Amino acid sequence: MPAKLTHEPTKHEARKRRANERPRVACCEELASGARGALLSWAVCSAVRDKSVSDLFDLGWEAVGDVSSELETHAVWKVEYREGVVYYLRDEVVRGALLWNTWNAVDWARGLIREGKTLTREEREAAIPA
Repeated sequence: MPAKLTHEPTKHEARKRRANERPRVACCEELASGARGALLSWAVCSAVRDKSVSDLFDLGWEAVGDVSSELETHAVWKVEYREGVVYYLRDEVVRGALLWNTWNAVDWARGLIREGKTLTREEREAAIPA
């Protein structure tokens, strides 16, 4: 009998996502079980439908849509590395947004995702909420 020619994943190889699976955004409660649990256990966190939220001391974020590491990102900062928006893009179309210390902007981000239109770098930079 000939040898089996199908590919068998090694123990270090990640499982490929099924077509019907959404990329997961880890909630701080899930992350708290790991090595960083002591720090993250202080976080106030909730996961609601397509939104994840975390607030830790003076840093907080809200994530909406597809925030997969497989997508291209474009960060626009109001205050460098302290307040801004990280856009997750596929072919220059916003697929997700990470709102870093940018509060009350979830509906705005959902609107950008829902529109599904191509935005240039300049349009994305001008679009962040005041």
